[in-house]
Amino acid sequence: LAAGGEPQHEAQPGVAAPAADRAAGGPVLRVEALRIDPDASPIELELGRGEILGLAGLEGHGQTRFLETLAGRAKAAEGSVEVAVEGSWMPPGDPRTAADRGIAYVPRERKREGILPTRSVTENMTVSALPGLTTAGIVRPGPVKRLVAEMIERLRIKTQSPSSLITSLSGGNQQKVVLGRALSLRPHVLLLNDPLRGVDHGAKLEIHAVFRRLSAQGTTLVILSTEIEELLLLCGRIAVFREGSVEAILEARQTDQGAVVAAMFGSRAAEGDRG
Repeated sequence: LAAGGEPQHEAQPGVAAPAADRAAGGPVLRVEALRIDPDASPIELELGRGEILGLAGLEGHGQTRFLETLAGRAKAAEGSVEVAVEGSWMPPGDPRTAADRGIAYVPRERKREGILPTRSVTENMTVSALPGLTTAGIVRPGPVKRLVAEMIERLRIKTQSPSSLITSLSGGNQQKVVLGRALSLRPHVLLLNDPLRGVDHGAKLEIHAVFRRLSAQGTTLVILSTEIEELLLLCGRIAVFREGSVEAILEARQTDQGAVVAAMFGSRAAEGDRG
């Protein structure tokens, strides 16, 4: 795939500028001959360090399953995924291997899949990182406290106390806690399934800024969103899914909403590389 440059969207008041689409260096994530549907065309992708790739498509056309396959939460018909930082292939459909290789996932349904509603901010933030925060089965309070304080400051989470119930926070701040949980794993690749769904505008802008900082620091992001404009603002490239495969890969700086929608319906007027 051709390397992209810095997106050139005109700055808009109150809107996060897009991140650089690819940093120098080899690929961090490679997808080779991956079929999420046995009747669909295979998917081939390479993502560089710090790249932000968007996923778009009509509901049910494969983009959600693709993201879940990368996260090890869904089985692929065939193919493989490689986290090049770790230098080895992993079998799709293995969440533990995905996590061990540096892939973290933020689910779409915050209330159903994301939060532990009867637990505190601290418990929600650290549940995935507990193996690294315990010694002989005993949780070490110092590292837990430092990790939570770091994420609260880094993500600007508004909470009265780390011991507050997660449900006492606004929806946007709950989502930041879920994001903090994923970041506590120090991932190489962060997979985000419609992460700003139901989040108010102000919190969206703050989380956009977090995504851009992560990209600048070298984390590779894959963002599925139902908001095309959001993908155009945040991403270097957008992979448009149709009928279980990638219909087109569009450079965000060279496209618009109309071209993305055209690709969703299979129009060859949409310029980009087929997956």
